[in-house]
Order: sequence, then structure tokens, then C-alpha cells
Amino acid sequence: MSEKHPAISIDFKTRKRIRIHKATLQLLGDPKYIQILINPKSNAIAIRSGDPTDPLSLRVRRGLSDDGCHEVCSLDLTNSLMHMYKNWEDGKSYRINGEMAGNENIALFFIRNMTEIKENR
Repeated sequence: MSEKHPAISIDFKTRKRIRIHKATLQLLGDPKYIQILINPKSNAIAIRSGDPTDPLSLRVRRGLSDDGCHEVCSLDLTNSLMHMYKNWEDGKSYRINGEMAGNENIALFFIRNMTEIKENR
């Protein structure tokens, strides 16, 4: 049996989105709301369960995707990430494998762990 690890994908192509993989949501306890936190000093992205009363929380809509992922489409967010992390290139997509932060129920993704997603042609 393989152990699950959190993962996200960031798409700087036409959709400008962050895709939160199914395993990540499961490891967070299948929350109805999440928060995406960005720390430019440590080059990290964190995803944690959110609270519906918090204006920074995003509602998880898993039924919209066939594979159980949740997508956050945001031109502002992807542009901010592109500006902060100079190694990313517009028109490409990246996957970042993460880790769970102890007992804090937070998935951490360090930019140094990114890999470009190559399209099969």
C-alpha cells in the first residue's frame, strides 16, 4: 500500500490556476473550506483547512472535477506567484510535492520541490 503525499499543480498557461490534488484534500480531512497561504521569504505555499466565517477561506468544490481535485482559478494569484518566484515561466505548468506539517493539519509545498509538467505529444 503506497503512502499518500500532498501535491499541487500550478498552471501558468491559459487557465491560470492552482490545482489541489485529491490526496492533499484527503490528508487535510476533506475540508469544505481551505486557505492558501504564501510565504515569499521561505518560498513556500501552505494549504490548510479553512473556516466558512473567515473571508480568506475558499469553498472547496470537488464535484466539478472528475478526478476529485479542487481548482482555484485566479489570474491575480498566479501573477503574484510568477512575480515572487522568478524560476517559473509563463505558459508552463508545474507540480509541487509537499509534506504535512506535523499535527498542525497543514500541507506545505516548497518551491524548490517543483517539477515542470511535460505534455505528452
